[in-house]
Amino acid sequence: MKIAIVTDHFLPRVGGAEYASHCLAVALTERGHEVTVIAPDLKVSEIVTRYKIIRSINSRFFSSTLSCAFAIKKLKKNSKPDIIHAQLLFPAGKKIFPYTQYTNIPLIVSPQGADIHTFAPMNYGLLLQHGYQRKIKKLLGKLNAVTYSSRLMKQLIVDNGFHGKHLHYLPNGTFTSYFFHDERQRFRDLFKFPNDSIVITAVSRNSPIKGLSLLIQALQRLPSDLPEWHAIIAGSNVEKLTDEIHESGLLNKVRLMANLPFEYDSNNIPIIPSPTIANLLVASDIYAAPALSGGFELSSADALAAGLPTVIFDENGSKDIIEDTNAGIVVPTGDIDAFSCALATIIRDYPLRCAMRSNALASASNLDWHMIAQQAEQIYNNILTTQG
Repeated sequence: MKIAIVTDHFLPRVGGAEYASHCLAVALTERGHEVTVIAPDLKVSEIVTRYKIIRSINSRFFSSTLSCAFAIKKLKKNSKPDIIHAQLLFPAGKKIFPYTQYTNIPLIVSPQGADIHTFAPMNYGLLLQHGYQRKIKKLLGKLNAVTYSSRLMKQLIVDNGFHGKHLHYLPNGTFTSYFFHDERQRFRDLFKFPNDSIVITAVSRNSPIKGLSLLIQALQRLPSDLPEWHAIIAGSNVEKLTDEIHESGLLNKVRLMANLPFEYDSNNIPIIPSPTIANLLVASDIYAAPALSGGFELSSADALAAGLPTVIFDENGSKDIIEDTNAGIVVPTGDIDAFSCALATIIRDYPLRCAMRSNALASASNLDWHMIAQQAEQIYNNILTTQG
């Protein structure tokens, strides 16, 4: 099958949508498909991939739809896509939609986060802005195929106008082979974790929607009679949380791992999760996911692959798999006391922690990118068969 993945940002820039597009392209290529990624602003010479990368023109003086069309036109006639998969409703889905209508090439769109999710207290989400809301609803009303990564996302897609034939579950994932569980003790020693301490870890960039300040408050409210625990918060700009940690009296409990350098493979492609993060997760005991909204976080898939029980808010796009597989505890979004109580429950209850660990590892097998590529392939075939 010939597949074109359309995205608005791509490697070497690194983010959730960028890396999800790359990993899906890799896994689909390994399954024997001919994959092309269409994206603007590429420094193609910097990376080497087994799939094609074609740069589209990114200019306010040139139609983004025409830019994508010209990019696809660069493909040889026998490489024209059988199906196009856009990452994000807006702008990628919107800009490629007219081209797919004109050429009659089936299109499927995967919302990822702010293009469909909202959190009004922080004005998060495009649907809270009238102009974007109108464009997204109009697009959803015309699309025939959309994927979702959570039940909440599915409901939002329908509520905002989608009535096409194809609405399919397709989460983000991880590469489970990156996690070396038999090296757990060595990793704990490497990170200088006390053997008698239960380690809570969060991996996230520091922005308000990611809820790291709420996590610090939840840690502050943990009962004093708990078994020994420590917390690690790793990610870009987390050093800005230092004052909050100091004011919370947690300097001896919480360690920040800020702005970790990217680690690259032999083709100069960033490895996500990096070996450092994968090893950190394997060495840990509990994962904290305090994001207040958003799509299916790659870090949540990583945490499951590391076997970590997860405490997560119920508007986080990753919460369904935690809830459905009993791999952690889901609490109401923004409820700091509930989040703290859930952490305390898992810290206290060793048998529960072990059971959740087993459930996490079992569920992670379905989140390996190779399994997700197989799901995507089945979805593509379903759409092509129906259209044909």
